[in-house]
Amino acid sequence: SQTTGTTLYTNGTAASTGGAVAGSLTNTAITRIGAQANLAGYFWAADMAEIIVFNNTILTTSQRQQVEGYLAWKWGIQNKLASTHPFNLSSVKVTRPFARRFAPIDITNCSLWLDAADRSSIVLSGSNVTQWNDKSGKTTTTINSAPTLSGKFINTFQTLRFNNNQIQATLASAIGTGDYALFAVWLTINGGTEV
Repeated sequence: SQTTGTTLYTNGTAASTGGAVAGSLTNTAITRIGAQANLAGYFWAADMAEIIVFNNTILTTSQRQQVEGYLAWKWGIQNKLASTHPFNLSSVKVTRPFARRFAPIDITNCSLWLDAADRSSIVLSGSNVTQWNDKSGKTTTTINSAPTLSGKFINTFQTLRFNNNQIQATLASAIGTGDYALFAVWLTINGGTEV
């Protein structure tokens, strides 16, 4: 947040906080996924599952928890949420069994939604990803060096392997210059071991 400071949540629990971030993204700024933006050769080794960004907004606690719950239940990590989280495995009660399932675009200002579980959003050449389409419809991604289908599944869903690969997203035009929230699910590869 540019006004209230930053908070990093891990599995629904505040892990660290910081001051307000000054400045803004310009309309020509490129965000890299899988590599550090300004340092050549610094890549991320991980199996990416899902990335969601909300723009020009500070999510309410309820909205943040709703997105955390959606991701936790979809990817089978709901037991990692704190026992006090409303979407923790022991907290959730099944009601309204015919209600439509939550989707990130249900919250206003969803500006990027990359979902490796949705094969219709991924274009392949063999096992190489040539395009990962944004399900919010607001951001264009460009493949610089193709990630691949990882062969690793989280809760039966496909992930994409980033290992010396990157994609670019023109997030600035979608995020604008205001506050934003970013959510991601991934499995880190550490020395060839997934953790």
